[in-house]
Amino acid sequence: MQKIQAAADKLAPRLAVALAFSFPISTFLSGLFSALILLTSLAQGRWRARLHLVARNPVAVAALALLFLIIVGLFYGEGTWANASNYGGKYADLLLIPLLIPAFSDERVRAQALNAFLAAMLLTLGLSCLLHWGLIHPDRWIHGLPQDASVFKDHITQNILMAYAAFVFALKAKLTTDWRRQALLIALTVLAILNIVFMVQGRTGYFILPVLAAYFGFLTFRWRGVVVGAAAFLVLASAAYAWSPSFHKRMNEAARESVGWLHGRDKGTPVGLRLEYYKKSLAIIARHPFFGVGTGGFAVAYKNEVAHTTLAPTTNPHNQFILIAVELGVVGLAGFLYLLYRQWGTASRLASPDQALARALLLTFVTGCLANSLLIDETERMFFITLTAAFWSALGDVSFRRPGEET
Repeated sequence: MQKIQAAADKLAPRLAVALAFSFPISTFLSGLFSALILLTSLAQGRWRARLHLVARNPVAVAALALLFLIIVGLFYGEGTWANASNYGGKYADLLLIPLLIPAFSDERVRAQALNAFLAAMLLTLGLSCLLHWGLIHPDRWIHGLPQDASVFKDHITQNILMAYAAFVFALKAKLTTDWRRQALLIALTVLAILNIVFMVQGRTGYFILPVLAAYFGFLTFRWRGVVVGAAAFLVLASAAYAWSPSFHKRMNEAARESVGWLHGRDKGTPVGLRLEYYKKSLAIIARHPFFGVGTGGFAVAYKNEVAHTTLAPTTNPHNQFILIAVELGVVGLAGFLYLLYRQWGTASRLASPDQALARALLLTFVTGCLANSLLIDETERMFFITLTAAFWSALGDVSFRRPGEET
């Protein structure tokens, strides 16, 4: 038994790093590594120590509290069991946060995981640029086209992850003293930003970039830096609007469709549909304010809401806050917000630069959740869960060794 535990202890950090590399590239591999992490955790045992660890980590406790509310939501409401189990299965990945925390107990493993994620994003960035420049051609494993050069994932997902990667490159450039390394990191930052704005058409990334630019400015020059970061992004956006046909088109479409919806038309456009999702979802919340319609109940509730209209049903309101509020009411929304609040607050206890990286992760995730339901999107969910476990594993005592065991 001790040999099995020892083998599992050695394997767990490697699986955690492998997961960090795999989720930007392959849904199959990230699912495989997640399952292996669960099996490895079972093989490690030491449940008393594990519970002690979870109790000492406020982020792990908040994640489990949210998962508990989601599980309770399985047993009431309007949803079918198929929908409930489908959504519940997605949210169940939150369990990986406390399971992964011990694997990231070593600072070196946390650094390896972040570098593994960056390696995956560098591969994505390189292939995306080659696709955009016509040096490689679309294939069954490439999602995009030269004019919308997403690679392993769709353009929304790629731009969300790339925006965060650009921030990490910029922060690393700021902190390094080696001018050659700094020049390389600055070049990668610029290329990642250009990839988001000029090469890939995921609009969520367009909105995450200025948020992260403002935060980077704050880290560098405090509140004056926020103004500088915002101004720099406005210059970039103006240049993109003038010189990038895809950016120009996407921004014009968003503005036109928003104005059209406000005037009672264009409800079937991409932006119009999302605004209708929000409007109808808020009506559902008003009727079920406290506990919602149950986990997985959104699809049925929304179908009933639009039954006598020309609008088509949907299973996704494209806003994680609204989705949680529809399914679990203000109680579930409070649980979700509490998790984010605990992450932001306890990030101040992390060492530099993990504090900035952790808060940038939260800003990326929260901004993305305003236009997407990121906890039910596979890649974005694993992005949030894996890096949450990595950064916040530094809180509390994460040792599983028994008294007397050699280090």
